Amino acid sequence: MLARWIPPHEWSRSVSCTTSGMYLGAALGMLVLPILVEFWGARSVFHVESALGAMWSPLWFKFATDPPRTEHPKATAAGFGETSLPIGGHSIKSAQIPWKRIVLSLPVWAIVVNNFTFHYALYVLMNWLPTYFEQGLHLSLQKMGFSKMIPYFIMFLLSNTGGFIADHLITSTIFISESWVCNNHMDIAPRYAGIVMGVSNTAGTLAGVIGVDLTGKLLEAAETAHLGLSNSKSWRPVLFIPGLLCIFSSVCIFNILNWEEDF
Repeated sequence: MLARWIPPHEWSRSVSCTTSGMYLGAALGMLVLPILVEFWGARSVFHVESALGAMWSPLWFKFATDPPRTEHPKATAAGFGETSLPIGGHSIKSAQIPWKRIVLSLPVWAIVVNNFTFHYALYVLMNWLPTYFEQGLHLSLQKMGFSKMIPYFIMFLLSNTGGFIADHLITSTIFISESWVCNNHMDIAPRYAGIVMGVSNTAGTLAGVIGVDLTGKLLEAAETAHLGLSNSKSWRPVLFIPGLLCIFSSVCIFNILNWEEDF
């Protein structure tokens, strides 16, 4: 949707803005959810999140549209016309999806690897950071106040900052850089960005399943070895694995991804 509605020179900031909501939500969750659990029990967390989702859904169905540019009143205001579409005037429905080229594309695989490693680190952080605070560092989430929001809030700020910097560098032709791996889908496959993103996000979801489960097994093994979760040695592999995976994926991105439209 962003590839169809946003001009290419604003892709980085638009992707950064939309995805940064995940980090802001995690930051607010770290602040609010422990309070909900303390006063109303763990079930209240699911009730609140369900209510928020129900409130958001009507807004999405009302405003998330993707009609032809010239048939939508916002097209003119956005500066789009028949000859200024960021990805051309043809609908993806009218063309055959080049699955073979997608599967055999090295840039696509670089994005898949990057998405897997990024979400491995993200899901491990989101699911196990509270446990690390409580048992590894002996800090009470209820008493930490706003400090427990800092990791996610920094991610929110840097994500948006990186998006604006990347767009500036691209438009000034100084250096081609992207704020987040999500934007690369639109770079290499603007007509099929949604499909490539779906493929890479599947890898990201699998990473979350594998990472959260593997972390639990690593901590169980540490307890079996009588180290305990209060021992820093128990958390070393938990923190080292995501770091090493992200370093590996960065090498893949900068050596394989060509930053140019592939198909």
